[in-house]
Amino acid sequence: MGNYYYSKNPEVVHEEKRWGFDILGNKISFVTDNGVFSKKNC
Repeated sequence: MGNYYYSKNPEVVHEEKRWGFDILGNKISFVTDNGVFSKKNC
C-alpha cells in the first residue's frame, strides 16, 4: 500500500474503527481508519 490518510489525494477506502478502555478510572477512546499504520486493536 503506497497511499495513506495524509496523502494529498488518498485512494484508500474509509473504514473507521473505534474502541475504548477504562484505565484507572479514566475513559480513553481511540479512532483509526484505513491507511493508518497498525490500525487493528488487540
